[in-house]
Amino acid sequence: METNKTEFKRILIILVLTLIFVILAISISSYMTGKSVKEQEKLKDWLVDNCNCTEREHFICQENYEYNGKYCVYDKYFTYVSKSCSKYNCSAEIYQLNLKTEKWQKEN
Repeated sequence: METNKTEFKRILIILVLTLIFVILAISISSYMTGKSVKEQEKLKDWLVDNCNCTEREHFICQENYEYNGKYCVYDKYFTYVSKSCSKYNCSAEIYQLNLKTEKWQKEN
């Protein structure tokens, strides 16, 4: 009977430690994602203020609408797509929006 209690305690400890590890991993992942988004937003603001837009190939929709390849759609409603800047010329450097990852990067 004593070995069953010991085995139960060991399993319980393993489960609690696993749960703590999972919660910690999710928290760190959320923090890193949030930090990356904030950095991209700051870079976008800097580009708008300090550089010239040279290309408009980034399609954007209003809040809650999703781009379906042709229109912005929300429920049964649709509207036209707006084009946003996808490339900035900053004197000696060119910044290009990676349309797949939605992240700004320097062009080589």
